[in-house]
Amino acid sequence: MTQAARTLSPFDFRPDFTPAPPAEAGEVRLSAEEVVALIARVRSDALAETSRQEAQETLDRLDRVTATMRDVLSDLLKLMQIMDSAAYDTGTSAQLRSTVTGLAQRLLDGQGDLFGLTRDLSEKLDNAPTAGRRMGQ
Repeated sequence: MTQAARTLSPFDFRPDFTPAPPAEAGEVRLSAEEVVALIARVRSDALAETSRQEAQETLDRLDRVTATMRDVLSDLLKLMQIMDSAAYDTGTSAQLRSTVTGLAQRLLDGQGDLFGLTRDLSEKLDNAPTAGRRMGQ
């Protein structure tokens, strides 16, 4: 919570205008409405923080998957370079190139979906009710 703690001093209206007995040191008095509001606020803050943490964990997992996909694409590129330098007949070379190109396209399409999902989750975190920022920023 970002609000500062403050001492509450209720005013007891008395028809004879005598002062209320002093509260004991360290004692805080809250009305039922104030307790309900405090509980609601704590609950809301806890839910927002839990949602932020879950979204952050998902983003971290997506970042790891994206890094793995990048590594696979890099390995496919190396494989294509090796295949280009090897001596195959034209039929085998075309079939290998087609297979590797198809795999690379599937990875790129999946990576695009991951980037979109990552962007959506990042926006969700940026617009979260708490002031929490994405880790690493």
